[in-house]
Amino acid sequence: MRRIWGALSGLRIAGLPGTRGCAPGFLEAPLRGCLRLEAPLRGCLRLEAPLRGCVVMFVLLVLSSCVSTPPPPVWHPVDPGAFERQLTLEDCLALARVNDLRTAEWQARLASARATIAQTKSLPNPTVTAEWEGIGLRSAEGKSLQSQLTNISFPILFWWPRAYERAAAEANGRAEAAAVHGEQRTLAAEIGGAWLGLVAGQRQIAVAKALRANAQESLRLATKGKALGIRSAYDVERAEAEVLSAEGDVAEAESQLRVDQLALAFALGASRPAFPQAADTPEAGAVDPSLVGAGETPPDDLLSLALAENPDWTQAHAQVEAAEAELHVQQLAILPFSDVRAGGGRLRDPEGRGGIANGEVPLPLLNWNGAGISKAEAELLSARTAEEKARRAVVSSLAQDWERVRAAVRRWQEFAHPLSEKLTKVEASARKLFDAGQIGYTELLQAQRDLETAEKSEVNVWRDAATARWTLESALGRHDPEPTGGDPAR
Repeated sequence: MRRIWGALSGLRIAGLPGTRGCAPGFLEAPLRGCLRLEAPLRGCLRLEAPLRGCVVMFVLLVLSSCVSTPPPPVWHPVDPGAFERQLTLEDCLALARVNDLRTAEWQARLASARATIAQTKSLPNPTVTAEWEGIGLRSAEGKSLQSQLTNISFPILFWWPRAYERAAAEANGRAEAAAVHGEQRTLAAEIGGAWLGLVAGQRQIAVAKALRANAQESLRLATKGKALGIRSAYDVERAEAEVLSAEGDVAEAESQLRVDQLALAFALGASRPAFPQAADTPEAGAVDPSLVGAGETPPDDLLSLALAENPDWTQAHAQVEAAEAELHVQQLAILPFSDVRAGGGRLRDPEGRGGIANGEVPLPLLNWNGAGISKAEAELLSARTAEEKARRAVVSSLAQDWERVRAAVRRWQEFAHPLSEKLTKVEASARKLFDAGQIGYTELLQAQRDLETAEKSEVNVWRDAATARWTLESALGRHDPEPTGGDPAR
């Protein structure tokens, strides 16, 4: 300090008006009189300990201004080579569950829930207070009257509502995990339905091609009969028209299949058009005839299983728990103990120095948090209502899925499949009679059209029965993936 003062007292400022010709030390009186730097430098600017605090605060301020954004993720769509082979339903589910977009979204939501829970486990920061009073103030004798106060305080009762805050965050985390689980289950149901639709589309093409072959055979027979003089040119023209109609049916079925293939490929995570093929096996989407003899309503144990495994009801129940915990937080806020602060510090003034202790206790005189409690109670009532709605929705959905399965299986087993088999024999007999000249082309054409309608209907009924069964099994959790994200609260 003395070195600094010595340098200042002998300072000559070149070029400053009024300083030319002044002797060294001419600033001593102004500095001592007007600016009084000796005492401030020794008093208010003598900040050995406070200076370190200021430096720390400056560094923290600089660091707090340093923000960054993580780089965007590198997306990895499904390899086009995955669509070069025929896909089973299990293959499609595996591809859909590792879809980069869905996985990133689910992981982000669960990470957000875990971060919210972590916030309830963190400790609050202390508050540092620094005060300077009487800066530059001096007594008549020239003595500095500056005083300095440093204090640090901490909310000592921060833990008062913390248990309920953590319970609310953990319940919200379980609700988010249940929501992700629900989306995974919905995805399985949708992918299963799309794959079964793809199988049905492939079977429709096979039916259309078989009917086209029948029409071509009828044309051959009509042409042969015309050459033998037992058929007219009209029969040949009708047969040619039926061949064209059958060709159109094949083209329409193939076009619809390509649309379904594109939809399934993008649902599985493709970024470019692809046309996957379904591995159609006899057991693919097999219809279980035993379901026809089941009861008209699902049994109670199945209802209990569906309710226990339903993510929508689990999410609603977790939201009720979160609302209850939040209500407890608001009730504790009637007496705002969490805002109680205690602190201590050091006081330095011209008379001496010493320690200080202080406390802050908010008094609940004007606000008893009635609005916060009323809002929390309303949210709790809303959550309980949503929970009961979710329970009834589970029962309603299960009963409807059960009835759809029974009705579709019955239609396939008792009507569509037997009718298709019978009309196949009728069409074969009609072709033989037509070849023998015993029936006209109109009767053969009617038999072929009846067979076409029956076979297309059988494929559609099979798809409805298989999809209804898959949906029912998905609602019971039989196609859920292995849990990977886990409970965010753990």
